[in-house]
Amino acid sequence: MNLTRRVGGRAISPIGIGGARWSLTDHPDEERALATLHAALDAGVTLVDTAPAYTPPAPLGISHNETLVARGLAAHPRGAAVTVATKGGHYRDAGGFPIDARPATLHRQCRESLAALGVDRIPLYLLHWPDPRVPVAESVGALAELRAQGLVEHVGVCNVDLVQLLAACGETRIDAVQNRFGAPAAGAAPDGPVLDECTARGIAYLAYSPFGGPAGAAAELPGFAAVAAAHGETRHAVVIAWLLARSPVLVPIVGAGRPASVESAVRGTTLALTAGELDLLTKEAT
Repeated sequence: MNLTRRVGGRAISPIGIGGARWSLTDHPDEERALATLHAALDAGVTLVDTAPAYTPPAPLGISHNETLVARGLAAHPRGAAVTVATKGGHYRDAGGFPIDARPATLHRQCRESLAALGVDRIPLYLLHWPDPRVPVAESVGALAELRAQGLVEHVGVCNVDLVQLLAACGETRIDAVQNRFGAPAAGAAPDGPVLDECTARGIAYLAYSPFGGPAGAAAELPGFAAVAAAHGETRHAVVIAWLLARSPVLVPIVGAGRPASVESAVRGTTLALTAGELDLLTKEAT
C-alpha cells in the first residue's frame, strides 16, 4: 500500500478501517469482525476508527467496539503500530444515541476509553458530534486539556461544518476532521468547503461512509461501474481511488464487514485513474 498520509506527526495508511458495523447489531459476529480487522492489518492498514457509541443494544453502557478493537490489536503482530481513533461526547443508552459534549463528560469518557482500549494515551481523540447546547470551542477546549495532560496525542472533530471547524481551530490545533464524504454523500450537503479548508491547513480529513452507506449507493453510479469494468476492478476500489485523488489529506474510512471488502478497498489505493476518468467520476458524484 502506498500514498502514506498523516495525522499530525503520525504517518498512517491511505485508508482506515471503521469498526461501527461490527458492534451496532443485536448479535455482533465477533469472530468475523476480528478476521476483518486482521485482514486490514495484514494488508497494511494502520488506522482503526472506533467509538464508545459503537455498542449493541445490550448490555448497555459498555463500549463493545473499543474493547473488541483492543482484543484484535493485542492478538496481531502489527497491532502496536496502529493509530487508533476514538471519540467522546456521544454514546448509546436505552433511549438511543444522546449527545453530551460538556467538558466534564469528555474528560470522563476519555478515561473510560483509555480503560476500554487498554492504553495510557489515545493516538487520536475526536469530538463525535457538536452539542447544540455547548459551544464547539468549549468542547474542543476540553480536548486540548486532555492533550496537555498527556492522555491523548492528537485531537479532532467530527460532523462539523466550516463555521464549526474554524471555531475549533481558533481554540486549539486540530489534527483531524471526520465527516461524511463519498460519492454521493447519501443526501448530505456537499462537504467541499470543509475538505478545502483541511487541505489548505494540512488537517487529515477522515471520510466516513465513502460508498454512500451500507447499501453502497456510491458504487452503483453508472460512471463508477464503467470505470471499474475498464480496469477489471470492483466499483468500491474505484471509489477509493477517486477519493484519494481528491486531496492529499483525505483518508477514506472503510466500514468493512468481511475480509473480502477490505481487500477490495485496499486495491483502490494503488489503482491509477486517468484525468478523464477522475473528471467523469467527480461530475457524476457531485
